[in-house]
Amino acid sequence: MVGDPPAKKRRKAKPTSQRTQKARRVAPSEYLIAALQALGYHHALPPQSPHKKNLSYISPLPPHNVTRQQEKRVFKVGYHGPLSGAEGVRPTLPGILAQYLLYVYPILQLIQRANMAKKRRHDAPLFAVFEDKNLAYLRSRGFDVQDVMAWAWILTAEDADLASFRLLIASKQPSRDVAGVAPLPTFVVLFLLRRERISARALKTILTYVWYRLEGVPIRSSLATLLATSTEAVGPEPWSGGEHTAQPGLMAPAIGETSLITMIVRLIRHARRVCPQALLRISELVTSHLGRSSGVGPEDLLPETTSRLARVYNRILSLLSEPSSVNPYIAMSYHQRAQFKLIRRMAEYNPPLPVSREGYRGVIRVQLAHGKTATETLWASRKATSWPPWKRERLGIDAETDCGDGGTRATEAISRMQEAGYSSRDPEKLARIYAGWDTDDSPTIQTRHILSRARTNHEVERDEQYPRDEGPEHNENGNCNEHRGNFLWAARVRATRTVQEAWACFLSLEDADLRPTPEVYHAMFEKLVYHRLGRHRRKAKHITGGQDMLSDEIEPDNMSPGDGREVSHVPVAPHEAVYVRSDPPGVVDLFEQMVRDGLRPSTSCLTFLVKYAETMESAVKFLATNSSISIGSLSAMFLDLSFLSDRETAAQHLRAIPEKVFSAFIQVLCRTAIPTTHNPTFKHSVSTQIVLDRAIAASARPRVLDPQFDRLRHAFDLMALRKPTYRPAWNALLRGSSRGMLVSNSRTLSSGPEFRPKEVRAWDLIQNVVSQMRDLNVDIDEEAFHILCLGLEHAAFTSLEIISSKEDRAAKMGDLPKVEHSANKVLQDGANYIKSSFDALTGTSLVAISAERKLGEHVQQQTSGTGGLPALPLLPTLLSTPPPINLHALARVLGGLSDFRGLADLAAWMAKFASDIDVVAREKRRGRKKVRLTLTAVRVYLEHSWDVEEVYTGADGDLIDEVRGIVDSVDHWGGWPDDEEVEAYCLSSGAHFPRLVVTKEPL
Repeated sequence: MVGDPPAKKRRKAKPTSQRTQKARRVAPSEYLIAALQALGYHHALPPQSPHKKNLSYISPLPPHNVTRQQEKRVFKVGYHGPLSGAEGVRPTLPGILAQYLLYVYPILQLIQRANMAKKRRHDAPLFAVFEDKNLAYLRSRGFDVQDVMAWAWILTAEDADLASFRLLIASKQPSRDVAGVAPLPTFVVLFLLRRERISARALKTILTYVWYRLEGVPIRSSLATLLATSTEAVGPEPWSGGEHTAQPGLMAPAIGETSLITMIVRLIRHARRVCPQALLRISELVTSHLGRSSGVGPEDLLPETTSRLARVYNRILSLLSEPSSVNPYIAMSYHQRAQFKLIRRMAEYNPPLPVSREGYRGVIRVQLAHGKTATETLWASRKATSWPPWKRERLGIDAETDCGDGGTRATEAISRMQEAGYSSRDPEKLARIYAGWDTDDSPTIQTRHILSRARTNHEVERDEQYPRDEGPEHNENGNCNEHRGNFLWAARVRATRTVQEAWACFLSLEDADLRPTPEVYHAMFEKLVYHRLGRHRRKAKHITGGQDMLSDEIEPDNMSPGDGREVSHVPVAPHEAVYVRSDPPGVVDLFEQMVRDGLRPSTSCLTFLVKYAETMESAVKFLATNSSISIGSLSAMFLDLSFLSDRETAAQHLRAIPEKVFSAFIQVLCRTAIPTTHNPTFKHSVSTQIVLDRAIAASARPRVLDPQFDRLRHAFDLMALRKPTYRPAWNALLRGSSRGMLVSNSRTLSSGPEFRPKEVRAWDLIQNVVSQMRDLNVDIDEEAFHILCLGLEHAAFTSLEIISSKEDRAAKMGDLPKVEHSANKVLQDGANYIKSSFDALTGTSLVAISAERKLGEHVQQQTSGTGGLPALPLLPTLLSTPPPINLHALARVLGGLSDFRGLADLAAWMAKFASDIDVVAREKRRGRKKVRLTLTAVRVYLEHSWDVEEVYTGADGDLIDEVRGIVDSVDHWGGWPDDEEVEAYCLSSGAHFPRLVVTKEPL
């Protein structure tokens, strides 16, 4: 038309550059994640974490040069685009596997289940996935269709144990076209390690595979010997159509350096969660194989190689400083030894690899979490009881005794870092306070503490772009400007001895016109709680007249302040006491002050408050005033769920609660549970609308506060709805079950016959909880095993009394046959149950190890499963090393059940792993005395030393001589316990022994 503006010429689109195309490319593993998610294999998916670096897009080595297109994916997991996009890009092994899983695998499963005769009509998806382009790519890499089926078979396993066993079985099938190529590509192992939960047994199996592959040992012949007991449970092999025909003895190819580093990072993460002792083996793997692919030795490093290896080693030093989930303070000895291996290896290179600030900080963190050395303990004993605790010489001989200058291993590491040219920043100032010296060079109390890892500059920039909603607790390292100095004040509060000293530090913060942060409040809460617990413990000790020799809560009087969480006594002398303008408040009062200041506790602080709440009312108050937990979640926790009509809605609200907070609530429920036979009833069922009603948190009284409410049953219901995999929650439920309280009607648990005694009913509840844990693939840990031993011991002794006094029990219970049947069941099945639990905990066998010792080294070599192959120094010996307290509890259980053969097997097991037990005993309080106490218990129960009337003799003389020879073979045990030790043990035990032992053959 006339007057219309001329049409603009459309500009020709510029071709996309190769760099832009690479940045937009989706990682091959993301297609695999999407396929598994679409098929419902959620157990095989990596955990979702918006702040976790995705190594599929970036290198595990710093610095991370991430493009703008990649920034959106670096901290995300999973590909949410169309899977068909994988067909238009170049073929990759994960991409082909993703297509096979999505289009072929479901059809094969359907055919197998339906046993369909006509299978040809289902071949179309198979030909579509394995088209000429994909088949050519597979052949070029030395693989074929059967290999893809094997990869799918591994990654779709229900749990990590099954997947790891399938990994070994698939490794026996060599590739048939290209000699020298491993049958399993590296991405299969890497993807398997991305699972959220991997058990200690599965981790050991994966380490076995990685070790053989890196060593170049023939995979087929080496791994075949490890599958004698595992192939029956892994399911049928998917490649039954034919055998591979390549020569056996194929050598595994070298793993690329980037893949190896990624594998090491993930191995360390899982080892910290389930098997800390495996960190030693992983560090040996690093020192033995990292850098081998570079083709250079330790004597001829190029400058670029030196820089790259230095970054790798320092990053691993930092990763090894992250605390373990299993006994973090005790496990620090493994972290330290693993770090020392790396540092020694760094010094062997020419030129030596330098330790960076990141590496130094990793070493400092580990040293801070260690207990005091002998010199540090001597220095701490010379400190005055006044504040500041300057050194004071109480005797003339103190001036002649060398106790050092107050330096600790952590301060020495800080000094070495400064000598290397690094300035001291806030993380180092924080470490010095915990190490015993404040920023003004005045002394503090050296305190064991696990610092959070100091963030790198890249992580600071990341958090500014992707802010966290977790409160300021992640800023402890000092890289954040806001509230930077308050973390130093929190350290000052913790580095004190008494609650008055801590409160004086807290008031000094207010006097300096600074606003306390949740971290400072958290530190003060710890002092108040531990002061209360210590007061109750001292009161109980005064009532009982001292410490019981068999008590599990041993508190040595000579423990140095700062070694544990205990708070010391307030000095009696007025000139040594700390003056404060007001007395320290209670926990609830300080919490109310915190709320008035407009602060909310962080997740860790809220977990601590709920876990150690003195009453249920306090726990409800802490939870209800926290805005981070929704009203629906609070209602699901506080309401009675036994009459809930829509339980799935409540389960969703429970899963929204942080797992540590949920675990803390389960602990306070079980701890404050009251025995009751009252079964609460309602006029109508609770609907979903009531669950979501805000009135429950505002005005209505929560049901958990009702004195007649069965809190233990409520804990069972909550656990059944959420199905957590966090073990502390299950341990709390086990501890509550061990009290033997009656559980009223529940959808998830039946209390069983009411005629049973409390101890037998408690043992049945414990077994019920363990069964639920196994259904969720949650293994028992050392704490859970100790609860099992105590529960079985009490049930066994009660059952023995029932058998020996039938008439009295019949009069009380009225149904003698059923009572006697329940007692006999405990006595007959108890020993086998507890020994199988011990075998699962340690990954060994009491019976097999005892047989190895009796039959000699020849049989031991045959049963070791090596088949003449090289030894495996990179594998942990035990999945878990039980502490001496567990060994003592197991000895008492086996002795109470008259399982004399089991006691001999236990002695043989302890002798075989004496060095591992000694490592744990040194980290435990009076650990070596507990080992000696275990040996004394073995002799007492073998000889029935407490049975002065000789109603029943103990084990036969040959068995006693056998056990005595086992004990004498370990030098540092001190030989066979003497008569004085036996007498002291019997007098200390008192009523802990059974009144009568069943006269029958040992179980």
